[in-house]
Amino acid sequence: MRVCLCNDLSAEAVEGALGAGARRVAEVFRRNACAPVCGRCVEAIRTMLDRATEDDEE
Repeated sequence: MRVCLCNDLSAEAVEGALGAGARRVAEVFRRNACAPVCGRCVEAIRTMLDRATEDDEE
């Protein structure tokens, strides 16, 4: 699944960044060597971050 169409960023790439320690949207982009363009993906990435954080707390 593509999370960010502007950067062709997949859900797997976002999950990889989260697994490598990203805890902010900007860190997800940085770890994937890209930057937000239109911003439509930010909410989806934030949701994925929230889920990852919840999993860490359990």
